[in-house]
Amino acid sequence: MLWFKHLTSVIGVGETAAAHFPAELFLPERFNRPEEVTSYLGLAPVVSSSGRSPTRAKPRPVRQKRLRGILVEAA
Repeated sequence: MLWFKHLTSVIGVGETAAAHFPAELFLPERFNRPEEVTSYLGLAPVVSSSGRSPTRAKPRPVRQKRLRGILVEAA
């Protein structure tokens, strides 16, 4: 339960978000870097550009909508 203590030590992260995080990620230890987690959850924007058109960043569509919503509310 060390992960639970670490997550609840973050301001704004309560017991609900801390309990859902590892359950929704399913084996969080498979991620090597924080960037991989944010990309998996759809919190990292995807930049698309072509030629001279302006660059646009939009959230990546993912299946982890429940956990993403919990984390956004916690923030």
